[in-house]
Amino acid sequence: MKRLVFTGPREYKFEDIDAPEIQHSEDVLIEVKGIGICGTDMHIFSGNRKVSYPHVAGHECVGIVKKVGSNVKNIKIGDYVTVEPNFSCRKCDYCLGGMGNLCLEKKCIGLDLPGCFSEMIIAPEDYVWKLPESISIEEGVVIETATVALHAINKANIKLEDKILIVGAGSVGLLALQFAKLSGAAVHISDVNKKRLQIARELGADYTYNVNEQTLPSDFDIVIDAAGAPGSIKQTVHLVKNGGRVVFVGIPGKPIELDLMTIIRHEIEILGSVACTNEFSDVISLIDKGKLDAKKIATHKLAFKDLVKGIELMEKQEALKPVVIL
Repeated sequence: MKRLVFTGPREYKFEDIDAPEIQHSEDVLIEVKGIGICGTDMHIFSGNRKVSYPHVAGHECVGIVKKVGSNVKNIKIGDYVTVEPNFSCRKCDYCLGGMGNLCLEKKCIGLDLPGCFSEMIIAPEDYVWKLPESISIEEGVVIETATVALHAINKANIKLEDKILIVGAGSVGLLALQFAKLSGAAVHISDVNKKRLQIARELGADYTYNVNEQTLPSDFDIVIDAAGAPGSIKQTVHLVKNGGRVVFVGIPGKPIELDLMTIIRHEIEILGSVACTNEFSDVISLIDKGKLDAKKIATHKLAFKDLVKGIELMEKQEALKPVVIL
């Protein structure tokens, strides 16, 4: 099989190696048919996210099952599937309490384990999700990102008619926008990219703000930061009402200071949101029923040989979610 290997920051090569063999009876071998490129992959490529080299990135994919281990019960050869990329231990207090995303032994493909920038990948059956044929490859590779957005929305605990601001109209922000609308909220979204704000309007945003040209109001019930930019992070606590809630899902590249005096005096609730817990089945169902638009998120299609070009399109903010078709 062929795979893309990062050999250092902004250095890479394609290499041919033997396809992986199933080592554990619960494992599934998947032939990758589509790959989504994520901001994490972009930061690994640039060297801003530290990894050991050589490194195979990628954690968003769909494919066809080629082999299954002897103890695999619910997945069969020929199934069309996606992979939940964070593998937890399933035994610790976090896992048993439904918080596998916080497991201290968690391993993520594309970060701790070889990723899906590859023609073949192995995953445990428990993390392999069957997809209906109605979901296209382009939609399927958006599923993992959508689970991250839905987890943040679930953390936000939205009430009917809450006034919400989503900071950042990237793929997570635009998916969170749709989930918030399904919750009955009035959704505002901000960004500096006019094309992304136009997509936000097409997806049902009640108000959009180009922060290079407009001043944001400061009376939101909930602010969800999906940008992870230092300036936006610092501003969030000044945009919510007294007793409001801020959810951080965008990951900054370095520690950021927050105005603790404002947080204390106005009893602002601060929440972090990472990865997902039990959101995969809900996301798959919503896309299958046409209630979640993943097609507008997958803005560019490329061949496997052009994968790095997709990363570069993200760096230039020309692409929202590049999709590699194998």
